[in-house]
Amino acid sequence: MRNQRRLSLRPANRLRVLDPATGESLGVVADVSATGLRLLTTEPIEAGVCLNLCLELQLVPGRVRLLELEVACRWSRRNFSARRYEQGVKLLAPSAEFTRFVANLSGTRAAARGEPV
Repeated sequence: MRNQRRLSLRPANRLRVLDPATGESLGVVADVSATGLRLLTTEPIEAGVCLNLCLELQLVPGRVRLLELEVACRWSRRNFSARRYEQGVKLLAPSAEFTRFVANLSGTRAAARGEPV
């Protein structure tokens, strides 16, 4: 049973995922939780593989911050309707910066719904 709140991102708000070694885009983030992410990519990632990723955070228009993450792929499946692959990745060592990012994101969503933060 899921005990972590998962935040889904609309296509316009999705964060790009980059390969830190090359700077190339690997895909986008579809869902975020305190312990992991669901990624949408054009190529599959094998379950069990550990890798380093960067999230591209847009602070203000034209200003980007890269947030480095170390993750392990837990599962991977093909989404035929979207012609992409979905991967569930778990953070191996969530940084304080990532924890703040998720807290800010969930606080923003709660405030938009009129819920107490």
